[in-house]
Amino acid sequence: MKNRDINDFNITFEGDINSVDVNLLTTTLLNFNTLIQEINKEFKTGKNVSLQIQTFQPGSYDILCSLAGDAGLVSSLFNVLNKDNLQFASTIIGTLADILSIKEFLGGKKPESIENKNDDSIIIKNKDGQVKVTSKKAGDIIFNNSTVNVTINNTFSTLQGIDQIEGLSIKDYKGNDKFKTTRDNFEKLSSPNEVIEEKTQDSKTITKYNVSLNVFKIVFGQKYKWEFYYEGIKIGATIEDEIFYEKLLNRQIQFMNGDILIADLEIGQVFNPIANTYENKKYIVKQIHDIRHQPKQSRLDFDDDKK
Repeated sequence: MKNRDINDFNITFEGDINSVDVNLLTTTLLNFNTLIQEINKEFKTGKNVSLQIQTFQPGSYDILCSLAGDAGLVSSLFNVLNKDNLQFASTIIGTLADILSIKEFLGGKKPESIENKNDDSIIIKNKDGQVKVTSKKAGDIIFNNSTVNVTINNTFSTLQGIDQIEGLSIKDYKGNDKFKTTRDNFEKLSSPNEVIEEKTQDSKTITKYNVSLNVFKIVFGQKYKWEFYYEGIKIGATIEDEIFYEKLLNRQIQFMNGDILIADLEIGQVFNPIANTYENKKYIVKQIHDIRHQPKQSRLDFDDDKK
């Protein structure tokens, strides 16, 4: 057996199990892969992460898994020589465990209260008056990411129908339990999240701070949309930064297509009930902090564009 690395972890079906139906196994693993992909997106790593199966171990149905980078790359994202990436693999695994723990703790109900403990932790009180200290990032994901919630619901709803599965656990590379539950809690873990259900009734607005916007089309009318590339997607956005426009019109700012704006971006979202997720519908650049110019650009003469 290979030496265990920090990016290794185990998903275990607890119980007296010698075999598992292939549909249950593949569905569960695909669901866990979805959860890992969503967590990776929330952390905005900008890198591909894949869930890889290393081996199946005897006893309870124990699956040794590993987080790795793009399978097509020669060097893994979580190469043993890269301690930062290895540590982040551990962070993803820990966040996955925290999300499941919060989901079980609340049983689908809205929390009675949420209190910030520090920059990284929150204190959650459930309807029974019980208190849990957990990761702030995990809380943000479980209260805002509908894909994560639906995936957890489906996973434990499926497991609930398999009598021989008595529980599920996630262990880290040292064999320590990061998350462990019994089938008595499968119903809590499969219950719809009241917080998410409330949010699906309305549209919402989120703000992303200090994002990179690659300029594709420049527009001088303040009410019209500029075109940018944001996270690989072309978007149209109005700019509401009055100071920016004042400098632009006074020719204090000069730039060209391909330059990058560092800005705060407001995104208006509408819930899509068919896809069971929010769709981005409107973009507004609220404030521009910096402009990063492309090398060897020529000066942009604003006078030539005025008509």
